[in-house]
Amino acid sequence: MAGADGQEQLVALAFPSVPLLVDAMGEQQPWVVLPSGEVEDALRGSGARAVLVDPRLAVDAE
Repeated sequence: MAGADGQEQLVALAFPSVPLLVDAMGEQQPWVVLPSGEVEDALRGSGARAVLVDPRLAVDAE
């Protein structure tokens, strides 16, 4: 995703429930459950600069 400076940055996606993940991304997504307090540690070293909670994919308006 584009950061505030316009540069691309890697982000992690997080969903508050499996049904919301499936609705947004489809049924074949791998997933894990993490307590919110452990997300920062789990992402350490991944290169992710932020976490987007319950994101939606952009759909062309054509």
